[in-house]
Amino acid sequence: MRLPFVVVLAVLLQAGLASSLHAAPAWQWRDPQGNIQFSDRPPPPNVADKDILKRPPGAKAPVRLVSTEAASAPVAPAPAASEPGLSAEERKARDAEAKRIKAEEAERKAVEASNAKIKAENCKASQAYLRDLQSGQRIARTNDKGEREFLDDQQRNAELAKARALVATDCR
Repeated sequence: MRLPFVVVLAVLLQAGLASSLHAAPAWQWRDPQGNIQFSDRPPPPNVADKDILKRPPGAKAPVRLVSTEAASAPVAPAPAASEPGLSAEERKARDAEAKRIKAEEAERKAVEASNAKIKAENCKASQAYLRDLQSGQRIARTNDKGEREFLDDQQRNAELAKARALVATDCR
């Protein structure tokens, strides 16, 4: 009875020791005074890369940007206005016209998208109606009096022709 308790206690102690070893600091570096520092956080930015002694397994060396001659060349001045002869009012009018055209184009695209969506829905409904008519099941309508009446063969054929025409126009 005493033996299982001792075994369980030993296993728990080993697990605790193993987890504490795993939680050891992952960063190790030498500070400017020459002291070795241990931490779970990276060293401050003023520590040189050569002074970092140990990194965590997933950490990568920092990327250093190297200046090149092309990068240090003077930057060309910004180009002047495209049409320096225009007055402020003319530029304002031109910008307003451009905004108006852009707004009209956006509105036109929105209307086209809406129409395309409606057309797709109509196509789907037309195809479903055509499938129902072709399936041979009885189709009922509500007449002017509110009564249900079933389609006879002649009415079904007329509805089939209409449904095919709808599918042809809505589903192109």
